[in-house]
Amino acid sequence: MIGRLNKILTAEMREIIARLGRLTDAPLYLVGGPVRDLVMNRKILDLDMAVEADPADLGARLAADLHGTVLVHPRFHTCKITTPAGTVVDLAQTRRESYPEPARLPVVEPGASIADDLARRDFSIQAMAMRLNGSDAGQIVDPFQGRRDIDRRLIRILHPNSFRDDPVRAFRAARYSARFGFRLERQTAAALRDLTRRPEWLRIASDRVMDEWHRAFEEEKWIAALRALGRMGLLAWLGIRWPVDLKALRRMDGSFKTVRTWYDPPTPFPLWASRFVAFLSLVPAPVRLRIGRSLPFSKIIKKPFQAAVDAARLATTLNADLRPSRIVDLLERVPPEWMPVLHARAAGRARRHIQRYIYIWRGARPPVTGDDLRNWGVPPGPAYPRLLHRIRAAALDGRIRVPEDIRRIVERAKI
Repeated sequence: MIGRLNKILTAEMREIIARLGRLTDAPLYLVGGPVRDLVMNRKILDLDMAVEADPADLGARLAADLHGTVLVHPRFHTCKITTPAGTVVDLAQTRRESYPEPARLPVVEPGASIADDLARRDFSIQAMAMRLNGSDAGQIVDPFQGRRDIDRRLIRILHPNSFRDDPVRAFRAARYSARFGFRLERQTAAALRDLTRRPEWLRIASDRVMDEWHRAFEEEKWIAALRALGRMGLLAWLGIRWPVDLKALRRMDGSFKTVRTWYDPPTPFPLWASRFVAFLSLVPAPVRLRIGRSLPFSKIIKKPFQAAVDAARLATTLNADLRPSRIVDLLERVPPEWMPVLHARAAGRARRHIQRYIYIWRGARPPVTGDDLRNWGVPPGPAYPRLLHRIRAAALDGRIRVPEDIRRIVERAKI
């Protein structure tokens, strides 16, 4: 396995593991998702590691060696190291966890063995570790038969109360099933159905639900992830009835790929947020408003979330026979991050209007400036923006053919 690991890891990741092996004699392990990806021969993006020692000092020394940064979380005995190249290392002390009541954060007991640490995890495919130092380097620790479940393409919880302890695991089950094409093992599926009938299901902190939504919409197979969430009954937390219009979502997905290429530089709005707004534009307005009240939207998504309420209305307006100036007036107020949603909701004439706006009219300016108006005897003041807007509209609509046409608009405004 060491040979396969070295082929999958980047050179920097291999150097990080080597440095940590030199910095500590305590047992050090690769754990969780990276081991799953190693077994499945998938690319490893970040390093998730556990050590049978306090990670704070070890993380600080590693960050200093790499000229990176370290963020320590003493409550959970974890730290996150980020290298200048952007590689992220999550380093945690092996620990036990217990849940004093369902749907609440666990009580952490540090100083456990790797077997205890794996027993606290969500699914068997996540409950594997690989020893990275010492005479057992390269050995896979797999007490819950995660490799067998990968071969059988199964998502399996480790104990019957897993979803009740942490209902957010249900969202992860949906994401993993969509990402890998796995199905829920029979008792796992029964436990999830039981969860959605219990009050614990509604006690999940809204910020944790928002984080899971974020992750679901970041998935490459995000529509499959939504389908899994719907079929498992997990959209009920937000009051969304399944099914939604999957054909519309697929059209929107195509629009994201198209519309995001229209902007140079590309819109900084995250793709996951565009997808989220697109999905919300398909649910009934009362449900959308309830979601807006119940989830802690960040600043980056709050404005386009509110704008999504008007997507269908604007798409209908754009389907009329409109002058270019009216199209520009309507679309220049639309933030770039909302344009994929609008493009996907539009059809026929409305979609052609959007494309012409992007390729021809976007950023249109009047053919004259305020200095020109002053030279023509128009006194500076609040009339300037209105007059320049009128001149731009005339230019867009083809009503300005010679400079005298502009002078006539100005003269009429002075009367």
